[in-house]
Parts: sequence; structure tokens; C-alpha cells
Amino acid sequence: MGMLANAGIALAEGSRQPQETIMASKDVHVVAAGDRWAVVADGGHGRETFRTQKEAIAAGWEQARRRQVDLLIHGRDGHVRERNRFGAELAALSG
Repeated sequence: MGMLANAGIALAEGSRQPQETIMASKDVHVVAAGDRWAVVADGGHGRETFRTQKEAIAAGWEQARRRQVDLLIHGRDGHVRERNRFGAELAALSG
């Protein structure tokens, strides 16, 4: 298993979202962090933890919307189970 640097989050072997992608990404990720859930942003350098996945998703949703990036919600196994797009290209389409 790989470890997400500065976040202490193990990703499952064969994850669809490998650690290198998260590290290079400007997107916002909701990931399991032990018995808690974390919102990881800024290529793995920004991290905030929450008691429940629902709380983490709400915080991640707001961050991704504000920054106009994607929100990727991972399951406990590390695989991406949902992706929400808030990118600038969507703002241009709706605008």
C-alpha cells in the first residue's frame, strides 16, 4: 500500500486513484483516515479531518465548488466511488 505524504492515508493496492495522481492533483479528495474521514487538497499538503464521511463530503463539496476543481470521494478501500465536477469549463457552459 502507498501512503499519501503529509496525510497519513493508506490507499488500497490497485486503487483507481494512485498516490502520484493525488499528490499532483489540485482537486479535492475525501478519503478514509483511520476511523475518521479527511478532506485532502492542494496536492496532498492541505488536510482536514472529520468524524463522519458525510461531514467530510460537505466540507469537500464547498472547497471544490469555491476553487472550481473536481471533488473525488473515495471509499474505505481507496477507490474513487464518486466524482463531482466544479471546474471552470462547467462555469463557462452554464454562464
